[in-house]
This record gives sequence, C-alpha cells and structure tokens, in this order.
Amino acid sequence: MSKNNFKHPRVFGLVAARPNPALKKKMNAAFKRLGQRSVFLDLVAPPSMLKNVVKCMQLMDVTAVLVEKGYEKKIVKFIPLLDRSARSAGRANLIAKKGRSFIGYYLPGII
Repeated sequence: MSKNNFKHPRVFGLVAARPNPALKKKMNAAFKRLGQRSVFLDLVAPPSMLKNVVKCMQLMDVTAVLVEKGYEKKIVKFIPLLDRSARSAGRANLIAKKGRSFIGYYLPGII
C-alpha cells in the first residue's frame, strides 16, 4: 500500500454525490482543536464510480470514510470485508482500514 501524499498522516472523508463543506469544516476544526494530525476530505463520486472508491482509498492511504445515506446500499458490494452489522443491514455507512484492507460497518444514525 502506498503512503499518502498529504502532510497529514491520517486521512478521513465522506463518500458522497456532492461535497459537504459544512461537515468538512467541522471535522477539520475538530481535528485541529484536538491536536490531531488529520485531514477530512470529500470523496465525491457518482454512483457509477463507487467501485473505484475503495481502490482510491488504498492509494490515498485513507484511515476511514463515512458514506452518505444514498450510497450505503450501493457501496456494499465493493467493500472487501463487512462486519456483522453491515451484512445484516445490507448496507455500510462507515468504511475503515483494517490491516491492508477495508471493512464496512453499519452504525445507525452516524451521519
């Protein structure tokens, strides 16, 4: 897996159809306030490109992403591993790095 090209060692984001500047601003402000060397990015992708999101996450060395409601069901088939909650719900709203791969979780009400 490649190292990220950002000066921040931890990259987080939101997979969505449109950027969410308010969430990005809040998350980056929280990281700064907590002294975290992290950055929050919008990973904007149309539904037809969701299959490329996880590969891009690997290339960017992303730690975790939130998935907007409209994409929760659509992205599941592209996530290498699913925990019990995601398998049971048939959707994932959080994708996190696990070793060299990613695992999808479903956490009701996370976003």
